[in-house]
Amino acid sequence: MSFSQSNTDTGNLLFSWRKKIFYALFRILLFLLILPFILSINKSINDHNWFLLSMHSLCFLCSVLVVLVRKMPFRTASLIGLASVFIVGASGLEHLGVFGSGKIWLLTFSVLGTILYGLKAGVITAILNAIVVAVIGFLINGDSTLLKWVENSEVTAGNWSITGITFTFLNVSVVIPLALLVDALEKRLVQESRLRKEIAETYLKLEESKEKLSQAIQGSVIPTFLIDSDHVITHWNEACEKVTGKTQKEMVGTRNQWIAFGRYERPIPADLVLHKAQGKTPDSKAYRQLRPSPLIEGALEGDVIINSPDGEEQILLCTAALLRNCSGEAVGAIQTFMDITEREQVEAQLNQAKKMEAIGSLAGGVAHDFNNMLSVIIGQAELLLESVDSCSSLRDDIQAIKSAGVRSAELTRQLLTFARKQNVEPVRLDLNKALHGMGKMLSRLIGEDIVLDLVYGKDLWPVHTDRSQIDQILANLCVNARDSISGVGRITIETANVHFERGSASRAAGLSGDYVLISVKDNGCGMDSETVKRVFEPFFTTKKKGHGTGLGLSTVHGIVNQNQGQIKVFSKPGKGSEFRIYLPRYHGESSVEEEFVNEGGTVSCNETILVVEDEEVILELCSRLLTDYGYNVIKSLSPEEALETFSGRAGEIDLLLTDVVMPGMNGKELADLLLSENPDLKVLFMSGYTADIVESRGIADNRCSFLAKPFSIDELSRKVRETLDSSC
Repeated sequence: MSFSQSNTDTGNLLFSWRKKIFYALFRILLFLLILPFILSINKSINDHNWFLLSMHSLCFLCSVLVVLVRKMPFRTASLIGLASVFIVGASGLEHLGVFGSGKIWLLTFSVLGTILYGLKAGVITAILNAIVVAVIGFLINGDSTLLKWVENSEVTAGNWSITGITFTFLNVSVVIPLALLVDALEKRLVQESRLRKEIAETYLKLEESKEKLSQAIQGSVIPTFLIDSDHVITHWNEACEKVTGKTQKEMVGTRNQWIAFGRYERPIPADLVLHKAQGKTPDSKAYRQLRPSPLIEGALEGDVIINSPDGEEQILLCTAALLRNCSGEAVGAIQTFMDITEREQVEAQLNQAKKMEAIGSLAGGVAHDFNNMLSVIIGQAELLLESVDSCSSLRDDIQAIKSAGVRSAELTRQLLTFARKQNVEPVRLDLNKALHGMGKMLSRLIGEDIVLDLVYGKDLWPVHTDRSQIDQILANLCVNARDSISGVGRITIETANVHFERGSASRAAGLSGDYVLISVKDNGCGMDSETVKRVFEPFFTTKKKGHGTGLGLSTVHGIVNQNQGQIKVFSKPGKGSEFRIYLPRYHGESSVEEEFVNEGGTVSCNETILVVEDEEVILELCSRLLTDYGYNVIKSLSPEEALETFSGRAGEIDLLLTDVVMPGMNGKELADLLLSENPDLKVLFMSGYTADIVESRGIADNRCSFLAKPFSIDELSRKVRETLDSSC
């Protein structure tokens, strides 16, 4: 390989190496040859050998220039240096023969040429040396007078031939191994340079990968941090800062990852997965709380509750996975966490809704039969009360039976309201007026020791709801507040307009837009967090046995949900409680409720009523009650029997009183058939089924009236009279 000043790393390295050898050697030679040069000059002058004097002087000066003039191109300097060595060697061999240092200089010429220019240069120098030896041998054999040293020696042409061949063989023996050594060294340098370059490129790629990883982690919207094998945090992105309030400056380079998740030092998921990979025993309690991640193989996840920077409780889903090197060894761990507070709240609401649906299904399933039985119990009790003397000892017993029936009916209504299956009649309502109308009743309800403050919101927006449901909400919440206060206390009911921006803090409650707030606040004993979680569960109560059914707040919850609202509770032990109800603002027109005034009371005008009921006891009860009020009653146990009766007496019948759900044909279908024969017929439906079942039979929003079971004698007579007197 010939020498060249390459731009590659290998060429530069080899060039530098050769350059250093050349200049170092020449500096040493100049220093060592000063005295021999002086002696040589002196001898040349004494011998009048002006040619040798000029050659040696020229070579010495050239060598001095090569060493001192550093700006000279290295190729030029090296060639001048080699030429100087060759001239000194050749002239020395010619002048002194085998007794001088010429052979050493010629050998140095070959060695230096091989080192600087490689194998080819070494061969050329060896050939030049052989030519010099051959020329001198030719002169010895021919005109030896030119070689003065031959005259004083016994050197013959044969002896010189042997010496020349030996020198040439020695020269070649030195040049070839040296050239091979230089070539091997150069190849080694090439390999090292390539390896060095690959290492540099790999390191650069590694640094680029680290930078990309750092940028990816830093720019991720998912809170992410990394720890190394010593559990030291190496990355902590901005999303982590926002969720935990801990900055990169606080966290990176420390083992304090636990402070972002609690007040006490404890291993977090990233530490636990790394501990296990390192063969250490992870904290058993903390480790058992983790579960395999369904998304990342080998990763673990778990829920952690922390306090956000603004003090609110947050639920984080933490996922941790190992970081491994190319050999599969664990070199750290990565952990991400996601705020699932809203999801957990939605799941809790869903679970609550499922519980309510289960209770609602139960309530709906028993409501019909239960209400039918209560209708008989209440009706018969009222008939007995009318038939016994006011001084009779039986009157109190009968009144107790009626009261129990009424309380049972109220319990059924609460169950249906809780299950959102109660029949309601929503109207445009001003909550300030509703609250004002309930004020006195609520004051009596809570007692004299408790102060009731009513705070009316200014320019309150209307809502669309059933007035009786609002009364029920206020009554239940006030009773609940009253029972939480021992002795003197205060209950504050407040209304206000509230607007929630989309994406605001209200997102967790699923609120957006305009709402009307009803707040009921007390300074009672308050509730702990576990009680707050269960406060809306049906039949859950903290009151003593016999002092509550556990349906009051469940009923409120059901009413609020039925009206597309939200209810929130805020409470701490010893700090009282506050229930906030948000009902959607109503933008519709004002509705007018017609009130049918029965100036004649419930007195019959001798009308004829067709009563259709598949429960015989209820059929007999209704017939007896209506007959007592002076109506003519025709009884039918089935729709088919009613059709037969009506076909011959259509003009005589003024009112159809029919159950809704019956075997075969239902009450709505029966009414449609009878109305087709007599359009002037009045219809009053009755049923003990829930609202959704009644509505599925087409009764909702019908022009005819509806009477819910169980009902009292007064309710039956009043509803019959209203229906007969109505214009529909």
